[in-house]
Amino acid sequence: MTVALCGHWEHEPPCRWPHNNELDDAGLFRTLFIAQAAEEDEVRERISAALRSGLGWHVNAECPREVAPGERKLAERLSAPANG
Repeated sequence: MTVALCGHWEHEPPCRWPHNNELDDAGLFRTLFIAQAAEEDEVRERISAALRSGLGWHVNAECPREVAPGERKLAERLSAPANG
């Protein structure tokens, strides 16, 4: 995912689209990202393409969702000026 959004997993900050990825115990993958509203569709398309091109899994469904209460501090950290 980082390659799809940043070009490489090792890059100089700041990230164009600060993000965090997580694969939970149920096998659900999520990417929490920060983007301007005008760039949201591009970010979602990049995420979708990266997931669909990955080996070792398949995509059953994709859907946006609100930031979960347990992710709010992470979202605040990602949106801090040092990250964007």
